[in-house]
Amino acid sequence: MFSIGFVIFEIMDSENYFVYVISSEVANKFYVGMSADPQIRLKQHNSGHSQFTKGFRPWKLVYSELAGSRENARELEKYYKTGAGRKRWIKIIEDQNLSPDY
Repeated sequence: MFSIGFVIFEIMDSENYFVYVISSEVANKFYVGMSADPQIRLKQHNSGHSQFTKGFRPWKLVYSELAGSRENARELEKYYKTGAGRKRWIKIIEDQNLSPDY
């Protein structure tokens, strides 16, 4: 991170994108997304910045996976939103005992 005057710039490595799964703590809902920083993105979901997720707050991060580039993360996100992909991340969560109490 560096500063020029009053503006702060943060350099993000383009090879550090994650695909993440969040779980609603009040409804049986999951959301799959991608971000360079899943923790910051979780805060955005919990503060109502996403149209789909704002009605089911609060959310908790139940899984994240380093996907590499933004393009790889987008492809993995699309896959995780399919039936086969959903089965895969649910199995990963269950195998790691990260079950979000569905």
